[in-house]
Amino acid sequence: MDALTQALKHTIESADRAITAQDYDALMDFYAEDASLVVKPGLTVTGKANIRRAFVAIAEHFNNSIVVTQGTSTSSQVAM
Repeated sequence: MDALTQALKHTIESADRAITAQDYDALMDFYAEDASLVVKPGLTVTGKANIRRAFVAIAEHFNNSIVVTQGTSTSSQVAM
């Protein structure tokens, strides 16, 4: 695995851990101030504050039990 691929993998894993831990302050470090997040088709939020609120709402929707993994998921996991 080349250095760029390793760096990207590390970044994705770090963001996944932040989502799972509900550490939204750490998660927001991955987003630019003017970033956009597609929550679902037809629903996009823009800006760090709105993205943070979206992640909080998503966690609450799933009863704060999201465990992010790459690849397949189970009922309490969300594949990103």
